[in-house]
Amino acid sequence: MKLKKLQHHFFRALEKPSVAKDFVRQVKGSPPFSPTDRFAVYSRGYWLRLQEAIDVDFPVTRQLIGEKKFDQLTRAYIEKYKSRYVSLTDIACKFPKFLRSKKLSILICDMADLEWALIEAYYAPEIQNKIKEQLHLFATESAGKLVLDVDPAVEIITTQHDLKQIYEMKRPKALKGKSKARQYFAVYRQSGIEKFCRISVDEMKVLKAVKKRAPLEKILNLRLSTEFSWQESFQKFVEREILASISRLP
Repeated sequence: MKLKKLQHHFFRALEKPSVAKDFVRQVKGSPPFSPTDRFAVYSRGYWLRLQEAIDVDFPVTRQLIGEKKFDQLTRAYIEKYKSRYVSLTDIACKFPKFLRSKKLSILICDMADLEWALIEAYYAPEIQNKIKEQLHLFATESAGKLVLDVDPAVEIITTQHDLKQIYEMKRPKALKGKSKARQYFAVYRQSGIEKFCRISVDEMKVLKAVKKRAPLEKILNLRLSTEFSWQESFQKFVEREILASISRLP
């Protein structure tokens, strides 16, 4: 059997335990290890490595679900979504959606969304943040045509739970009750470190418009509450490196 074909069969046996028995027949034993024992070393290592990668990405979600059930879910996820990536970075990209399909609590699913957004923020492309050097552009006559650019790491999470409080607990657990009003969090990367913070509904509207590259004149005409402070929110977005630069419409 050619090496390429042998490698293909070996990987199939790792992915599908049901076909492993056929492959093991081609494995030579090496006392004191039988062919089954030798193959099991790789088989267990393969599944454990994938599960460990997901464990690391979703530590809080894991604690909310419970270790035993979480392990069962990760195993089912890996069986459904086979690894097709060179690295383990994207192995869990569909895991939050998978959890929602299992009809788990909204809190658990929202926390999984948050933790995956933090992973994506870590791996998001790095760009030069130069907005502080461009603030003078707001004083020009064509300021309304300017576009605010967000950092590639920025994502918005919508929930009815205080994800920040739960995330920061030493032993995460669901809080009693949930807010009737929606809560919003911005995931971002500041000085190379992925973080998230609570944002108001008005700040959420502004960020969504900015992410869609709406011109400044359109953003300034958004329907926002009277309590909203453009100066305070803009300063918050700049200091936390949520906003990265300013450009002009063509």
